[in-house]
Amino acid sequence: RYLVVAVSILTLVIERESEPFQNPFLSAFTYCMHWQIVLFVQFQLLLDAQMTSSAGAVMISILLLFTNLLMVVVVAIDTRTTKYRKDLAKKGSAFVLATTVLEESGVAPAMRRTLY
Repeated sequence: RYLVVAVSILTLVIERESEPFQNPFLSAFTYCMHWQIVLFVQFQLLLDAQMTSSAGAVMISILLLFTNLLMVVVVAIDTRTTKYRKDLAKKGSAFVLATTVLEESGVAPAMRRTLY
């Protein structure tokens, strides 16, 4: 029992101190998930020691469930916004590349003269 607690806390500390992720969102998300694991292990220990009533166990279970659902929603939203940003960056990059090619080839000044 205590080995699981020790491993979960040790993993939490090592991950937090080593900061293996460059993306700040991913780092914060991983940190929250590690805390979720620690809380789950603590909850299991409380149930095993029979230190909670049945109503308390249900409330803690519901709290852990809503926390997990919130994390799923956060990941879904962040994934969509990241994809949207990448799509915008690609469109912006294509536009910059196209205007650079047109400027260097001399087509853009000729087009401007005909438009004005």
